[in-house]
Amino acid sequence: MKVKKIYLGEEVFVEPIEELLTQKAFMSREKDIADLRLLKEIGFEKEKLIELAQDKGEIEKIISVLRSCGFEI
Repeated sequence: MKVKKIYLGEEVFVEPIEELLTQKAFMSREKDIADLRLLKEIGFEKEKLIELAQDKGEIEKIISVLRSCGFEI
């Protein structure tokens, strides 16, 4: 999964923020939790995040981890 962004005047492909958030919540390592706490104010599409969490088969875990890190879901 990738999205196109402009960085330093060039088109680049990056991972969507919803994928990053669900992956970090799924892994739940200490460094992932620290990263999530830093990202708690970032904008994201709630519906896309929930869909990705369902795809991973761990929606309850992912939502719980994100909420514990300050995300409103």
